[in-house]
Amino acid sequence: MAGESGPRWRKRTARFDEIAALAGVSTTTVDRVLNERGSVSAQARERVVAAAR
Repeated sequence: MAGESGPRWRKRTARFDEIAALAGVSTTTVDRVLNERGSVSAQARERVVAAAR
């Protein structure tokens, strides 16, 4: 149902925002690291992984 997927999406976005803020990167970078797509520097990847833990 559309109503059920909305809150999950918002919750995920908020989490990406939180990780991005902690790591000092954009939410796009967080998405690339966590979903293993696109190119991200090793330094940024390490910061995102550390912030996500």
